[in-house]
Formats: sequence, structure tokens, C-alpha cells
Amino acid sequence: MAKKARYLFIVSMDVPEEWEDFFNEVYDTEHVPYLSAVPGVLSATRSIRESLRMSLGGEERFMEPGDEPRYSVTYEIES
Repeated sequence: MAKKARYLFIVSMDVPEEWEDFFNEVYDTEHVPYLSAVPGVLSATRSIRESLRMSLGGEERFMEPGDEPRYSVTYEIES
């Protein structure tokens, strides 16, 4: 993360499955690039909720995130 950021603004949401392709296209090609160009916005990082797979003591385990929203974006904002 940028060291100059004064604020973190986190937005999380779910999208109906039939709208996911359109949602991702708009977010990737318009929303994030346009907001990233606004003075004071240092970055925008998208993330998608996934199951966690880990190995503990040689045993593979899975953790489900539950009812958390599938999509999140973290904006680093200077002003």
C-alpha cells in the first residue's frame, strides 16, 4: 500500500450471477480507471472472495468465508 494514503475506503458487494460479467467489465474498464484518475485517489485494488486452502501439520484444510460479500475494492485516498 502507498505510504501517503491518509484514508482507506473499502466497498464490498455481491452481484447477481447473471450480471457478474458486465459488472467486472465496467469495474475494470471504466469505474476503477476513472476513479484512479481523480486527484487524491492513490490507488484502487479489487479483490474477490475465495475459499482459503491451507496445510496445517501436513493436513490440507479448507475454510469458507461464509456470507461475506464476493467483491471488494480498497481505495487509498490522500485527500
